[in-house]
Amino acid sequence: MAKSLEQMLAERRVDRGAVEAHKARMIERMRAYRLQVLRGRWR
Repeated sequence: MAKSLEQMLAERRVDRGAVEAHKARMIERMRAYRLQVLRGRWR
């Protein structure tokens, strides 16, 4: 039987601080990549 989202979250706690920190790092890396593309360093 499949588990619901609530059941999964109850069994596997999520550290929201770590998730938000990782998300911020990924957004910053995407921003840096886009700037490099605009500057012509990536083709």
